[in-house]
Amino acid sequence: MKKIVWLISIACMAALGVTESGAQTWTNLGSGMSSAGYALAFDASGSLYVGGDFTNAGGLAVNRIAKWDGTTWTNLAGARAGGNIYELAFDNSGNLYAAGGAMIEKWNGTTWTNISAGIDWYVYALACDSSGNLYAGGAFTTIGGVPANFIAKWNGTTWTNLGVGMDFYVEALAFDGDGNLYAGGSFTNAGGVAAGHVAKWNGTTWTNLGSGIHGGGALDVVKTLVADRFGNLYAGGHFSTAGDVDAYAVAKWNGTTWLNLGSGMDYSVNALACDRSGNLYAGGEFNMAGGKAAHRIAKWNGFAWSILDSGLNNSATVLICDSSNNLYVSGYFITAGGLAANYIAKWAVGTTRAVEDYDGDGKSDLAVYRNGYWSIYLMAGSVLYDNAGPWGGAGCIPAPGDYDGDGKSDLAFFRDGYWSVYLMAGRMLYDNAGVWGQAGCIPAPGDYDGDGKSDLALYRDGYWSIYTMAGNILYDNAGVWGGKGCLPAPGDYDGDGKSDLAFYRDGYWSIYTMAGNVLCDNAGPWGGADCIPVPGDFDGDGKSDLAFYRDGYWSIYTMAGNVLCDNAGPWGGKGCIPVSGDYDGDGRTDLAFYRNGYWSIYLMAGSVLYDNAGPWVTGWTPVQ
Repeated sequence: MKKIVWLISIACMAALGVTESGAQTWTNLGSGMSSAGYALAFDASGSLYVGGDFTNAGGLAVNRIAKWDGTTWTNLAGARAGGNIYELAFDNSGNLYAAGGAMIEKWNGTTWTNISAGIDWYVYALACDSSGNLYAGGAFTTIGGVPANFIAKWNGTTWTNLGVGMDFYVEALAFDGDGNLYAGGSFTNAGGVAAGHVAKWNGTTWTNLGSGIHGGGALDVVKTLVADRFGNLYAGGHFSTAGDVDAYAVAKWNGTTWLNLGSGMDYSVNALACDRSGNLYAGGEFNMAGGKAAHRIAKWNGFAWSILDSGLNNSATVLICDSSNNLYVSGYFITAGGLAANYIAKWAVGTTRAVEDYDGDGKSDLAVYRNGYWSIYLMAGSVLYDNAGPWGGAGCIPAPGDYDGDGKSDLAFFRDGYWSVYLMAGRMLYDNAGVWGQAGCIPAPGDYDGDGKSDLALYRDGYWSIYTMAGNILYDNAGVWGGKGCLPAPGDYDGDGKSDLAFYRDGYWSIYTMAGNVLCDNAGPWGGADCIPVPGDFDGDGKSDLAFYRDGYWSIYTMAGNVLCDNAGPWGGKGCIPVSGDYDGDGRTDLAFYRNGYWSIYLMAGSVLYDNAGPWVTGWTPVQ
């Protein structure tokens, strides 16, 4: 038991969660807008552009389009000729295109220009490729004087058609990472090929995606498309089947097959967006997602649907995610999560970072420790330290964490009440400082006050002591929360950006949040006497999940109430040490283990990163 406790104490250094997340909350964008937005787009600097039918944004008079820089609304220079805006897109030169009714306008930063003279009907969708070409879809059959059935390409000077085009309206466009263009809408034929409301253009030829999407009756339509960074395409709209599977209002194409996303929605999906972690957000007119009450907005983590607080009080029309995984949504609502948010809101996911991330790239790195010497191999492909030291010694327990809040894990260790912390910024924070703790205490650093910095924390036989980097004592030998034989397993179980007090014993879990709530009190059994708890955010929802490992088998129960794995394996075996971490930087904890210098990592994205790779110094101990 002593050996297991020692190994777990090391795993606990990073709250056993390998990611630390900020609170997820709805926020407004100032005073919002006077009416709904229908289009969202980011420029290269990260400013958000909104188009719609509004004439006021943040108290400023505007002509259906405005810019939000994170704090302030501004108008766009120049006079527009068009009316309501239904779609926006930036090309790689920074030109902004806006589609409104039977017109497409280009804004170069100072001047608006109509580029769609001769168009005969409405434009509903825009998308730009990596070469700067603009693609437009809609209800038109002529554009720029060129016959083009419902879809066309603009190369900066002229319009061309895409073969014979479609037989009816195009309402959604999206590119995948390989440059393929996908179109969705009300059509059933693309390029002369039967295509059930969705088709793919490879630059020369249209192809269908199996039998496509159907089942919405006369209102069959794909309203929105989005591709994730893993090559999957998601479609949303008004339908009930995709390929040969039931798929209500939303479906996934993995390149060969259509898949449903649980039981889907109870009504139409108007908009989809993917964040960099691979999470999918859906907005629309629905009130149920995956059988759960979810008012007009919901999140799919690859396994299950979850809600975003109390949702929206009216329908969502458009979604977009920024580079930090925050979600922006516009529509007909005036409240989001009960917060006043006139027609536009932001779902802020907070700061999520991988711990054991020594270079700050968002990925956990391979690190081992032995008698004061450190070796760290970065996931970026370089060696940070190779047997560097001495920094520590025999009897010291490594306790890495981000003690200065710079996004990088720092070298730290604890011995009999004394702490030493060497920052990756190149200076010493503590050198044998104390006394804070004593022999027999298990260090359990985490961000207990939510300031983005790991705090000094200790656990012993049910009693907790926490000294924050802000200089405050949160607890001084407070308890009893746990007891002899319990293993501390702190993590952010409620997603508020603060590590919570938690412990595990023989399959039973107890969690006391820093918000003052008891999430679990000796709940179980979920595990057993010889299982090792390895909580982490395995589904990417910003909350640590209950997980344990036993001789190569993994079980994960999420805080959203789903079982991701139940004694799944083998992935590991006897003598292997679980070293879960976010090794690909997608915001999800991955399954990993270490054995005598060899590493194996199975990503939650579904691929094997390492399979018994090494050796990377044998006879050492991983510091996760």
